[in-house]
Parts: sequence; structure tokens; C-alpha cells
Amino acid sequence: MMKVPYAPRCRRSLGGALLLVLLLPAFAVRAGGEPYGEAFAREGASWPEGRPPAALLPPLPDGSEAPAEGELEALRGRLAALEAEGGPYAGGLEEPLAALGRALAARGRYGEAVALYRRALHVLRVNDGLYGEAQKPLLAALLGIYRAAGDFAALDEQYPWFYRVYGNGQPPLTGLRLDAALAYQRWQREALRRDLGDGTRRLLALLDDGAELLDRAAADPAAGWDARRALALSQLNNLYLLEDRVAPPPEDYPGLRAPDPFQRNELFTGDPQQDRLQAQRRTAQADGRRLLEELAAEAPDPLARAEVLVALGDWQQWHGRESAAAEAWQAAIDGLLRAGEAVQVAALFSEPRELPANGVFWQPPAAGAEAPGPVVAARFTVTERGRAREVAVETVTGRDSARIGVARALRRMRFRPAFVDGAPVVTEGVERFYEVYD
Repeated sequence: MMKVPYAPRCRRSLGGALLLVLLLPAFAVRAGGEPYGEAFAREGASWPEGRPPAALLPPLPDGSEAPAEGELEALRGRLAALEAEGGPYAGGLEEPLAALGRALAARGRYGEAVALYRRALHVLRVNDGLYGEAQKPLLAALLGIYRAAGDFAALDEQYPWFYRVYGNGQPPLTGLRLDAALAYQRWQREALRRDLGDGTRRLLALLDDGAELLDRAAADPAAGWDARRALALSQLNNLYLLEDRVAPPPEDYPGLRAPDPFQRNELFTGDPQQDRLQAQRRTAQADGRRLLEELAAEAPDPLARAEVLVALGDWQQWHGRESAAAEAWQAAIDGLLRAGEAVQVAALFSEPRELPANGVFWQPPAAGAEAPGPVVAARFTVTERGRAREVAVETVTGRDSARIGVARALRRMRFRPAFVDGAPVVTEGVERFYEVYD
């Protein structure tokens, strides 16, 4: 049996997921857990992973801020006067161009707004240079317009320039430079989830960029532990995607003998990118564990260490390493209680939590979708080992078949179980409403 190489995947509907499960060979089991958030998530779910940070890329004005037609004419008049006085590339021309672009974006006239913002950026680059600071708010606005218009291909083309203007991940990795590096990583994961471009090349570049950012932060005196933590958790999200999107190496399939190191193994593709991706896939589980263990060891205080230990426990649990996961979670609870953070313990461990709990697989429905997806109600027990049992699911709204896929996925899913007195416990009667992404 040939291994399944990397291939960019569209979002799986639950019906498609059910068919896939029926067709897969018995031995082709997942090394990681179910990608929670990809096909369905709890109703009202929201993670920072789903959208760019508002502090760096503020949202566009909505229709309530749209100016009257008279104001638009005044902006056009001011623009025409400046052009007549100084020419098409006059310094200061970017201001009325951007103001008019913002006004048109508020009215939903995105194509015209894009043209104005692009021209404003060109004026700035002519007068201030290719990487001038003044173009940052215009770039942010342009990215927002592309997103609002649903033009994700154009958004993808613009993000590398945004990253370059904000330092391209070079030290010092602090402030907006760090925020931009994290935003660029987040966008690359979103682009993978949206199946934009060459998925193999993008995933390799994402992993390389994440590793390089960590190396630079470690060598940068200005980058403190908080910066290293943010970059490490970003790279962990990259590893989650790697493990879900690339089939396990052939030797990870039960029943297949290890490849002969002295003879070419026909199970491999011979394609350098594919084989390199497969090599990174082989060590991903250990790489993620080591990343978090080192981060926890360097944590500046018990609260910071506990946060990392929770992520470590979630990572171990997602791979089915239940004892190691419980050990990490118990260490996190002990640290929080010693720090007097009983409220935080309750927030993290009072009820079972679907994993991964970071939204790395989440692609929220587009705003203004024609119809909401199905909603199902689920009731089940979560064992002390973090597995769903006695699963019962019924459809609340939408197509009735949605409940079948949710029920099957819940049985495969890994949970962070509830803890009482520092130990995992069985939780009966867990009730959830899940929105299904068609």
C-alpha cells in the first residue's frame, strides 16, 4: 500500500468524512486526534486563530459610518485640486486618496476602494521609499478590504508585502514587529485551511519561518519570554496542521515493516519537497513536546509555566498519550493552586474541553453566508481518559444527516477531561450544541 502523500484538502463535510472513514484501510489510523473545529464546533465558538488581530489590522467601517454623497463629492474635489496643483504623485495626495477609499469601503464599493488605496500606497512609495512607515495603516486597510470582499487570493498576494514592511521577522522581535510576524504566521495557516496556492510549498515555508523566528527570538536580547512563548505556540499550531494534513510515515502504519535504510524505499515519493515534509511529519510529535517542555522550564513564574503545561497536556492527549497528558495537567493545577489561582483552575478544568482547544483547524463560516449551517445537540459522557462515550446526537436545525457525522467524530475526538481535587474524573451528561460547517 502506497503512503498517502500530502495533498491540500478542502474542508471536509461530515458526510464526506463519514464516507472517508468507511473507505480508509483498517490500518490507516490517525496519529493525532480528530481536527476539532474543522467540520464543526460549539455554537458561538471563537478563537483568535480565526481572524487577524484587530490591534494590527483594524476592521473596516461598516455601513453606519458611510458618508453622504455630498461628503464623497467634497473628497473628490479635494483630491482633484491637489492633483492639479502637484501632479499625480504629489506628497500628501495619499491622504485624500485613503479618505475616499475608506468612505467607499464603508459603502461596500470595494473595487473602487481597492483602486484608491493601491494608488495611495504607490504615492507613498514614490515619496517615502518602498518600506516607509506611513504606508502601514494603508496596507492594513487594504488587507481589510480584500477580506471584506472575499478576495482571499488578492489578500494572499498582499500579505508578504505587509510582512516585509513590518520587518520580515527580523530582530528586534518586539512590539509591532512581533505582532506582524505572528499575524503573518496566522494568515499562512488560514491560507492552508482555505486551500490557497501550493499547499506543500506553503506548509514547508510556514514551518521554516516558524523555526527561524524561534531561533531569532532566542538570540535576541530584546525578545523576552513572552515573545518566545507566543512564537512557540504559533509553531505548535503549525505542527498541528502538519500532523493532520500529512499522512504518517509508512513505518507508522501497523503491519508495515520499517524501510530498509540501504535500499530505496518505493513508499517514498522521490520528490524533495514531499520527502522533506514527510521527514518533518515523522518528528512532529516529539518536536512539539520538546518545544513546550523547554518553554515551561524557562517560564518566569508559576502562572506562565502552568499555561504552557496545559498546552503540553493538550498536545500529549491529542496524540493519545493519556498518562503523559494527565501528568502535565496535574503539574499545571498544582502550580496554579500554589499561586492562589483556584479560579483559573476552575476555568480550565471544571468541565471537559474538546481538543485541540486553540482553533487551529477552525475556519469560521463567511460573514453574510446565505444560510447558517446545521445545528445539532449532543449528549455524552467524557471518561477520565478524555474519550466520549454513550454519545447521543440529534438534529436541531438543518439537514438531519449532520448528526451522524458529529456522533462519529465525537467518538474519535480527544478531550481534556474535568479534574476534581487534582485528578481526572468521569463527567456524565455533557451537553453541547454544535454548529456544522457545510
